[in-house]
Amino acid sequence: MSTWRLAQVDQILHWAEHGQLNVQQVARLEALEPLQPSRAAWLAAGTRFCTLAGALLLAAAVVFFFAYNWDGMHRFAKLALATGALAACGLMALASRPAGLAWQAALFGAALCTGALLALIGQIYQTGADIWELFAAWAVLMLPFVLLARSWPTWLLCLLASNLCVTRMMVPDGGLWQFGVQDEAVKLALWLALNTLWWLAAWRGGRWMLNASTPGRHLERISAALALTALTVGAVLGVWETHFVVYVPLFIAVAGAGFWYYRHQRLDIVMLGSLCVASVVVATSVLLRILGDDWRALSFILFVTAAFVLGATGYLAVWLKNLIRQQHQRDMAATDPRNADEVIDAKLVPRITTRINVVPHLLATFRAHDIADEAQCQRLANLAPGAAWLTALQALAAWLAALLLTGAFFVLDGPLLFFAVVLIAVGMALFWRQRDSAFMNQLALGLSMAGQLLLAFVWADESRDAHLFASAVLALALTIPRTSLLHRSLCMAMAVGCGLYSVPDRYFLDWAGWLGVVFVALATALWLARRHWVVCPQAGYVAALAHSASFIGLAIFLLAQHYVGDLFYDGKLTHYGFYQWAAPLVWLASAGWLLRALPRREQIVLAAAAVVVGALGYGAPAMLSCLTLTLATFYACQRDWLVRSVAGAWVFLGLFYYSLTQTLLIKSATLAAAGVALLALAWLIRYRLGEPSGEPSGEQA
Repeated sequence: MSTWRLAQVDQILHWAEHGQLNVQQVARLEALEPLQPSRAAWLAAGTRFCTLAGALLLAAAVVFFFAYNWDGMHRFAKLALATGALAACGLMALASRPAGLAWQAALFGAALCTGALLALIGQIYQTGADIWELFAAWAVLMLPFVLLARSWPTWLLCLLASNLCVTRMMVPDGGLWQFGVQDEAVKLALWLALNTLWWLAAWRGGRWMLNASTPGRHLERISAALALTALTVGAVLGVWETHFVVYVPLFIAVAGAGFWYYRHQRLDIVMLGSLCVASVVVATSVLLRILGDDWRALSFILFVTAAFVLGATGYLAVWLKNLIRQQHQRDMAATDPRNADEVIDAKLVPRITTRINVVPHLLATFRAHDIADEAQCQRLANLAPGAAWLTALQALAAWLAALLLTGAFFVLDGPLLFFAVVLIAVGMALFWRQRDSAFMNQLALGLSMAGQLLLAFVWADESRDAHLFASAVLALALTIPRTSLLHRSLCMAMAVGCGLYSVPDRYFLDWAGWLGVVFVALATALWLARRHWVVCPQAGYVAALAHSASFIGLAIFLLAQHYVGDLFYDGKLTHYGFYQWAAPLVWLASAGWLLRALPRREQIVLAAAAVVVGALGYGAPAMLSCLTLTLATFYACQRDWLVRSVAGAWVFLGLFYYSLTQTLLIKSATLAAAGVALLALAWLIRYRLGEPSGEPSGEQA
C-alpha cells in the first residue's frame, strides 16, 4: 500500500466528520497508512513553496525598494541595482534545470523585475508615459520569460498586466479618452475582447503554453471568468441602458453555447458554475427591470427578488452537485474493484488531482481491505464531494437573499421581532425535515440568516449591548440542532460579529490585530488536532468552529489592515505591540509542535529556520498568521483552507505595501531577508534533509 495522498486523507476525514465512517473504520485506515502527509509530501511541498515564495518576496523587495525613491542613491546606482536583480534571476534560471521548479521561480522573478525596471526608468527620467503604457510595455517585455517558464503563475502575471493596461485605458484621465473614445460600451468591449483572446489562447494552445507537469486549466478558467465578468457587466447594464443593449443577446448566445460545450463536449464543473453565477446575476437584473421601480411596492420587489435568488441558486446547486456525483460515479464504473490493489499500489492510473477522482479509488481500497460493505460504499458514493467554490457561492447567495429579506421586512414596518422569530423557526424546521435536500438546505440557510440579521439589526438599532449579546447567544444556540456545516459556520461567525459590534470602534481597532491572532491560534490548534476529533460525536460542531475561526481570523486581519496602520502612525494605538508579538509566538508554537517527532538534527535545523521566519514576520503579523494557518491545514490535509491561507498571505503582501507602521526601505529589507531565508530553506530541504520523491502532485502543491 502506497502512502495516502493529501486529497485522499481530506476525503476520509470529511466522511468521518459527517458520521459516515466510525471509529473502528478510521483506525483500520490509520493502520494501513497514517492519515497525515508523508515525509515525501512535506519535502516536496516545502521545497516548492519556499522556492516560489522566496522568489516572489525577493522580487517584491526590489519593487518596494524603488518605490521608496531613496534620494541619497544616484540614479545610475538604482539602474544598476534593478538590472542586477534582473540579471541575477536570469543567471539563476541558466543554472537551473530547464522546466524545473527553480527555473520557473527564477523566470517568474525576472518577469516581476522587468516591471520594476520599467517603473524605475519612468520615475528617473519622467518619460511622461501614461500608466497604461507602462503596463502594456511590461506585458510585452515579460513575454520571453513567460514563454520560457511555461508555468501558469507566470502566464497569470502577464494576464494581470494586460488587464491592468486595459483598465487604466478606460479611466477618464488618459488612455482612450485621449483619442476621443468616451463610449463606455466600446471600452467594455475592449476589455471583453482582450480576455476572450486570452481564453482562446489558453483553450486551444494550453498544451503548448504550459509544461506537461503544470495544471493546464487554471489559465483557461481565469481568463474565461474575466471575459464572462465583462460580458455580465455589459448585459446587466444593457437591461437598463440602451447603449449596452447589444450585450444582452450576446450574453444569451455565449451562455447557451458555454452550457452546451462544458456540459456535453468537455465537462468542466467550474466553468459551468461560473456560467450559473453569471446567469443568475443577469436574470436578477431582468427581474428587477420587470418589477419596476415603484417605491410603494418596494417590499414586494425585495421579497420576490430574494425568493428568486434563493430558488435559482438552490436549483443550480442541486444541478451542479448531481453533475459532480455523476462524474465520480462514471469514474467508479471505470475502476474495477478486483484491481484495487494494482490501481493504488502499482499506480496504473494518472495522479489524482481532484476530489472527484479520489472517491472511486478510496472506495476500491475500502472494498479490497473489507473496511466497508457494498451498501456503505454506495452511501459514500452518493454523498457528493463538496467543492469549496460552490460552498462559497451558496453562502454568498444566502447572505444576499438574507439582506433582501431583511430590507423587505424593514420596509413593511411591522412587528420585526415577530418576523425574525418566524424566519428562524421556518429555516430550522426545513433543516430538520429536509436536511438531505440541497435545495431545501439552501432555502433554510437563507431564511435562518435573514431572521438572525433582522433580529441583530433591530436590537442594534436600539443600542442595547444586552440585546446584541442575546443575538450572539441565539446564533450559537442555532448551531446545536443538526443542520449543515455551512449553516453552523455562518452562525458562529454571526455570533462573533454581534459580539464585536457591541465593542466601541476605538477599542476594537486597538485590539483587532490581537483578536485576529487569537482566532487564527484557535483555528490552528483545531486543525492540528483534526485526526483526533473527527471520530468524536461532536465532530460536526468542532468542524464548524474550525472553519468559522479560520474565516473570522482572516476577516479581522483584512478589516483592520486599512485602519491599524493609520492609527499606529498617529500614536493612537496602545496594544499594537501585542499583535506584533502574538503572531510570532503562535507561529513558533505551531512549528515546534510539528517538529516534535523529527530526529534531533532536523529539529535543530528547522527550528532555527522557524525562529528566523518568526523574527522576520514580526513586522508583518498578518502574513505570518496566514503562514501558520498554512502549516496547520497542510498537516490536517484540509485542502480548502490550505488554498485560502496561501492566497491570504499574498493578499496581505500587497496590503503590506500600504502599511504605515514601517518605511518602504525597512519593508524592502525585511522582504529581501525573508526571500533569502526561504530560498536557503528550500535548498536545505532538497539537498540536506532528503530528496523529494518527484514533483508534488496537484493537491500537494
